[in-house]
Amino acid sequence: MNESSRQELDPNRLDDLFILGVDEISYRKHHNYLTLVTNHETGKIVYGAEGKSAKSLDEFFDDLGEERIAKIKAATMDLGPAFAKAFREKAPNAQICLDPFHVVKVRHEAPCIPAVMKGHRLLGCRSIPAKLRAA
Repeated sequence: MNESSRQELDPNRLDDLFILGVDEISYRKHHNYLTLVTNHETGKIVYGAEGKSAKSLDEFFDDLGEERIAKIKAATMDLGPAFAKAFREKAPNAQICLDPFHVVKVRHEAPCIPAVMKGHRLLGCRSIPAKLRAA
C-alpha cells in the first residue's frame, strides 16, 4: 500500500477489532493476489496488502500493535495454511475459524474425504493417499 493511500484510511479502522475475516482475491487472470482483512461486526475492509502469504499480514499486525492484537477473539479464513500460520504466530489467543463457504465447497467437491481430517490441506481425492481416503 503506498503512502498516499495510507493517509486516506480511517485512523480508527483498527480500533475495537474483535472478530475479523481474512481472505485473498485474485486479479489479472489469477496471477496477482490481494489479502484483505474485514471487520465482521461492521462488514468493512480494514486492511489490504499484495500477496496471499503469511507475510502479507505482517504490516497488519504491525499497525495493530500488541494491545489491539490481544483483543482479537476470532478470525475466519479459508483452509490454506498461510493465514493460520500468521495468526498462530502473531495473535496466538485468537480462535482460528474455517469459513463455512470453503468447508462446504471442499466437502461438496471431494465427498470421499472423511468429515474430520485435522491438519491436512484438502486438495481433492486424488491428492490424498488411498489409506487416508478409506478412513
